[in-house]
Amino acid sequence: ESYDIKQIPQILLIAPPHLSDNLKNTFFYGIYDEESAEKLRLLGETYRELARQYHCMYLDAGECVKEIGSDGVHLSEAGHEKLYRCVMKLLLEEYDIEKEVQYE
Repeated sequence: ESYDIKQIPQILLIAPPHLSDNLKNTFFYGIYDEESAEKLRLLGETYRELARQYHCMYLDAGECVKEIGSDGVHLSEAGHEKLYRCVMKLLLEEYDIEKEVQYE
């Protein structure tokens, strides 16, 4: 049986953003460390493979967003804005929608 991919509910799997390169000087150092940062980077590869395996859309927030807040863990306001723009760009391209949206 074949399906029109546009009519099947789609899942967008988003790998989390990376931790700050300056993690050692933040409140969360000790809870998270360099090993945590490396595991988080590798998680993007795992998410990418799962998305491929299950035919999901995929976005690696770690590749898309570099604006991490001063706590070294959470996105800054600019980071949230950038993530929104990356998600919108992906969705508009995936569904071939032309819309006047500033996403870059």
